[in-house]
Amino acid sequence: MKIKGHNITDIPNILRRKLYLSSAFVRRPESQSAVISDLFIWRSDKSWDTYFELLDIYGLITCDLDNSTHRDSIFKFFNRDGEFLFEKVISGNNFARNTVYIRNLLENSGIEKQTLGDYGTFSVFHSIDKSLDFESSLTDRGYCGYEHSGSNFRGYVHGNFDAISKFENKLELLMGYGKLKQSYNLQHILTGPSAYEIALVNPTDKQQSVKVKITTLENEIYENYSIPPRGLKIFNVKVLENQSSRVKIISKMFMARPTVFRCTSNSMDVFHG
Repeated sequence: MKIKGHNITDIPNILRRKLYLSSAFVRRPESQSAVISDLFIWRSDKSWDTYFELLDIYGLITCDLDNSTHRDSIFKFFNRDGEFLFEKVISGNNFARNTVYIRNLLENSGIEKQTLGDYGTFSVFHSIDKSLDFESSLTDRGYCGYEHSGSNFRGYVHGNFDAISKFENKLELLMGYGKLKQSYNLQHILTGPSAYEIALVNPTDKQQSVKVKITTLENEIYENYSIPPRGLKIFNVKVLENQSSRVKIISKMFMARPTVFRCTSNSMDVFHG
């Protein structure tokens, strides 16, 4: 049996999509000349340092690294509440790849540490010589490195989303969200003895209410947070020796995929949840 061209067995899925979707998963920028970035996580305190691997993406795509010195990158920084802090223009050089020490940019911004806070988000927008073909936009979802105090090494994690675009002086958040809440199960079982820090970014243009469910063998713990657009929330989960936990994130975001920091007495790691 068919209803307006649909098999009757498809109706539940069609209704679910209508109820669930309120916008596109990712919107196209208003201008084809816009450039896109993820909302990367920066951390800068006594325990953590952040590094960003800056590539001449346009030069790599167009096989034109000879002109890297003519291309700039704009770093825009936001605090944990998504409020704009400052921007820094980094000029290109003769290298296709450069490591940017985020603490230096923060400390040289002229903004007091209390205003900056210990963590937030940032985006990287590249200059381009001309618009790309095939209705494409240049996007940076590159690698951030995180170094824990005393570790002498870094853990790297790549970007999550096409989160935010820039055209001229206008910023536009691109990620959509649903009408109904859904659950995102962390793709990692938390094992002890470890101290976990779970970082969740809001890449939508609306403040998002988030419920976190932490399940152990003994009990269930619920925590509620509100994350502004471009904002970030880091919450802690401590797991004792011979114990394990599961984490579920409930929100209207299409994919509430966090970045997970894990520290033990002699190691650290960072990865997508």
